[in-house]
Amino acid sequence: MTIVNDRKLEAVAKFIGETEVEGNCICDNFNEVLEENKINVPCTASNCKSNCPFYSKENFLNWIKKPTKKLSIREVKRPKERDFSLFLDTKGKSLVNYKEYAEALERYCTDLENIFANLEYDLDNAECENRELTEKLEKVRGVLDGND
Repeated sequence: MTIVNDRKLEAVAKFIGETEVEGNCICDNFNEVLEENKINVPCTASNCKSNCPFYSKENFLNWIKKPTKKLSIREVKRPKERDFSLFLDTKGKSLVNYKEYAEALERYCTDLENIFANLEYDLDNAECENRELTEKLEKVRGVLDGND
């Protein structure tokens, strides 16, 4: 699923990669206007390094699309083979004590469901932030184009 129009993002990346403000690299000026979440750039005001996210269009696109966190399900207690072997019914005719086995699977599925619910919430928040940023970018583009 594409949340941001790739062509618009590339246009912004090209603008950022090719722009200087008062003879200084845009990375320095960009960080000055950020109140929080300043970007760690390896540059000085007058010398933008080649590994800076604002050095080129390609650097910016790689930086902006890089995820900030990886999906991890390590918090979920994954059932192990021995967890299920505990439910083998050696006294009855059935090989599995289905009640406990089903409860173990249900706990596992509930944990997964909670993780996916959190991810869905995070995605909804990201989509809202994306819409706000898109609106701001459109306003900036309008000002740059003189359409106010």
